[in-house]
Amino acid sequence: MKKKILLVLLLCMFLVPSVQAKTINHFYAEADENVTFSDEVNGSSALAGQSVETTGNIQGVSFLAANKIESSGQSDYLVAAGNSITVSGTVNNESIIAGNVIKVDKSAVLQRDVIILGSDITVKGNLGRNVSLFGNKVSLIGTTVNGNVKIYAEEITVDDDTIIQGMLSYPKDAKVSIGKNVNNVKKTGAIKKEVSNDFITFVKDKIWSFLSLVVIFAVLTLLAPNLFDRINKDYEVFNFTKGMETFSKGLVFLLMVPILAVFLLVVPFALPLSLISLILYFILIYISKVFAAYLLGYKIWQKSFKKDINLLLVGIIGFTILLILELIPGVNSLVFIVTLVMSMGIISDFIIKREKKVK
Repeated sequence: MKKKILLVLLLCMFLVPSVQAKTINHFYAEADENVTFSDEVNGSSALAGQSVETTGNIQGVSFLAANKIESSGQSDYLVAAGNSITVSGTVNNESIIAGNVIKVDKSAVLQRDVIILGSDITVKGNLGRNVSLFGNKVSLIGTTVNGNVKIYAEEITVDDDTIIQGMLSYPKDAKVSIGKNVNNVKKTGAIKKEVSNDFITFVKDKIWSFLSLVVIFAVLTLLAPNLFDRINKDYEVFNFTKGMETFSKGLVFLLMVPILAVFLLVVPFALPLSLISLILYFILIYISKVFAAYLLGYKIWQKSFKKDINLLLVGIIGFTILLILELIPGVNSLVFIVTLVMSMGIISDFIIKREKKVK
């Protein structure tokens, strides 16, 4: 009897079809508390949540944003932002990784240029070209790099098993331990502790700001989803003329509100109204990025998807792109200004159209 049962079980193992990863032939996005992805995408993808784990094959750009990220799949390009990030898969082209604790495992293969920004960075994988590492503590352990390595950190460890084909450069005042297989070394200008700490703080602040604004956005989608439906309707067609109109309204709104608030300070009995106006003004500035990020995500969704709008996914796509742009030196200031003014333009449109509707 036992032999018959065992035979039946073995037959079931062979007869039951195995679950195979499906192929997605368009841009794919998913956001949830915990995201696990193992499919193949003929295009780019965006995954976001509290934790993201991907083993899939992305034939395009893989955007990952989460508190905890584990990337063990394959992609053409990788852009990851989060608190704890582990990369153990393959990236065929460039990679940009920004976070707090970042690990590139031994099994990882990053075939072209890599930029990593974080606090504690550990690299063990194979890197095919040039590498730039910005952090507080950077460790290269058993790594093979077929290009140059530039490190900007206070504490640097390169073990004996690490091989760097090109040049290793690091700040002359950093605390370093360099392995015997690294001979081509160049010391760059001193990196002051305050500057290094400021940079790490900058990256952390951007990530926490990203996460907090995503929470604010999620709350707004629950409390006032009509706001974002209005954006979908009002900005369904968004060309250069519409963009300049929105930017102009935002600039006027941004400049005129504090001027009017200061004017009210000298008007009898208008002090409370002035103070309330200023408080609301600064609140709007803080949450303004929500609206610009949503508009950006909406236009990307509109071009890439042929299905109903998912408010949360649209917002997270926009937030992720803005976060990446704001981490790029020389671009972040421009992105901040354009985002702020465009958001104020969207808000002023809300106010103007509401006033017309009341009349």
